[in-house]
Amino acid sequence: MPTTNNTVTTAVKSKTVAVFEDYLKGDLEANQKKAIKQRITDILGATPQLEFHPIDEIMPITKQRMGKPDWARKKLAERGGFDLPAFGAISIIKVNGQLLVWNGLQRTTIAKVAGYRGRVPCLVYDINEQMASDLFAYTQDEGKRTLSKESIFQNKVFANHPPALEIAGVLGQLNLYVKGDCVETVPENPQQGAKEISYRGIEGAWHKIARGDIQPLQRAVKTMNQVLMADQKIPNDIWYAVTACYATFPKMTKEVEQRFNQFVDAMLKTQAEKDLWIKAKKGITGNVSIAEELGRHLWSKFIRSGYGSRTIANRYTLKSFGVKDEQ
Repeated sequence: MPTTNNTVTTAVKSKTVAVFEDYLKGDLEANQKKAIKQRITDILGATPQLEFHPIDEIMPITKQRMGKPDWARKKLAERGGFDLPAFGAISIIKVNGQLLVWNGLQRTTIAKVAGYRGRVPCLVYDINEQMASDLFAYTQDEGKRTLSKESIFQNKVFANHPPALEIAGVLGQLNLYVKGDCVETVPENPQQGAKEISYRGIEGAWHKIARGDIQPLQRAVKTMNQVLMADQKIPNDIWYAVTACYATFPKMTKEVEQRFNQFVDAMLKTQAEKDLWIKAKKGITGNVSIAEELGRHLWSKFIRSGYGSRTIANRYTLKSFGVKDEQ
């Protein structure tokens, strides 16, 4: 019989739990083949074991994105309740007596929000949490169902991937952090005054704009701290543009930098300038490949504003961006 939890109906549509467990045990070979297809078995050198555990005993691994109850309620409403056969098997590990899910968190959230309190099928991997984070990042980065870049990044940091550790080190130097839809941040426990930035924002700026030079990023962070609210996340567009300006003019004097910061601050607070800025982006928001174009447009507006001057325009020319001057 279906049971209700508030307004959400929990229903096992075609089989009782007991029959379903027998059914899934018989289908273990198919689950193992799926793991092999994803290269997980090849990486581990072993196959997972199928077990059934109470849903309330299952928690996410440390470096996981947050469960989304509102999203889960929406999915339940769309599907008319919780369907255990459609739940499938989640991937878990056992750590110090805890059951930690590393692949299947959102399905677990759906089951809990639906009020289901029974057992669910689990593929148990005999690995530690660090390797589980590594596999989670691998399956999401290389698979068809890619999650947020922030979630993948956090798992790669936990698994000690050198490229991810490099970005984590840059974040630490700049007093920035990446969080997104994750439970924790990189770096962990950011210092007071640290600003949040997207993974795309820091990775693109470091590799494609600054090209491994920390100085343009340090100056860009200084600008962001001056023009944004204390708790405001750094927007990719203005971040890319400002960083491109500092990367283009590495010998910018402190006086010019001060004028530039004042201009950016005024621009972000003036609706007319915001409209011009939005128009200039041509609908390609947040793409690091247009950083030079964004930077050139921002610098053009600066040197033509009351904060710029003919002297600045002659010394720091738009031609330095490698594109034609704006009319």
